[in-house]
Amino acid sequence: MLGALGHMVRSTALPVELWEAFGAGVYLVFGTINLALWFRRQDRMGHLWLAGSSAGALMVDITGMVVRRLELAAPPWIEALNGIGVAVATVCLFELVCSLGHKQAGRVARILQTFVLILAPIPGLLLPRLLPVLLLGCFVLLGWAMARAIRAA
Repeated sequence: MLGALGHMVRSTALPVELWEAFGAGVYLVFGTINLALWFRRQDRMGHLWLAGSSAGALMVDITGMVVRRLELAAPPWIEALNGIGVAVATVCLFELVCSLGHKQAGRVARILQTFVLILAPIPGLLLPRLLPVLLLGCFVLLGWAMARAIRAA
């Protein structure tokens, strides 16, 4: 009985492309709303950082769809855009936490943000083995942002 139920669930599952398209729509709407809110209240930087993070996530989602569609024939610049999207989303989330906590990012954080943004296109274009370094830098920034958010709460 459970086997038949599992088959029925699998046969009605939506293709991954539809889930990705739904995610892209959510990022687009969320980013547009936050950008519009920031234009109305430019003193609230959190809206701008949320819009930037949504733009980065949208870039990751769209380039991921393209890479999956083209498989091995994906041009390197698509993968570079994917890395840039990851870095932009990460830096914007860090800045969002800073703006909500009413504290500026320090010198070390700015250096790490700059490093991640400069490194972002390199794994896709030139040196794929640098991808773990990029992801580690983003992981450190996100962990740091979480710690700052917990302290500010």
